Amino acid sequence: MIEPYGTIIKSMLHEFRKLDLVIEQDTDYRIILANNYYSLTIATEKNYQPSVLACFRDTTSQEFEVGLSERILANQKFKANIKELEEIKEKYQLDARGGNEHARTSGIYIYAKVAIRQIFNFISEFSQEMLIENGPFRTEYQTREQLLLNDLGL
Repeated sequence: MIEPYGTIIKSMLHEFRKLDLVIEQDTDYRIILANNYYSLTIATEKNYQPSVLACFRDTTSQEFEVGLSERILANQKFKANIKELEEIKEKYQLDARGGNEHARTSGIYIYAKVAIRQIFNFISEFSQEMLIENGPFRTEYQTREQLLLNDLGL
């Protein structure tokens, strides 16, 4: 995966291994970590940095976007995590054009490291709950996902 994302994820592999997650696929903009029960895809966008996207997929290929999942299972933590990432963006002016390239590079690294740590912490705490078929999480996820799609006119 492109830098700094690949380096950050690989530096955390010992932690991901505690969840029995190992690298299944590694491409420029996406890395898939998997075990016997689920996979975790961490991706970034090609044309916008910093960006970190994550998807949890069970063995039936049911996919759950991590941000929406965190809103459902740990809403207060989700809000705190978003606030932390927004503060990093603001401090390093990551949404601004131009500026100090070294500061921007440092900011992207810090943002990516914090975002990937947040994903790891969430999956560590809630992966088992997300795997329960017909459980309350999945029902709520499907409802919210449909509402989002309706809002988008899809």
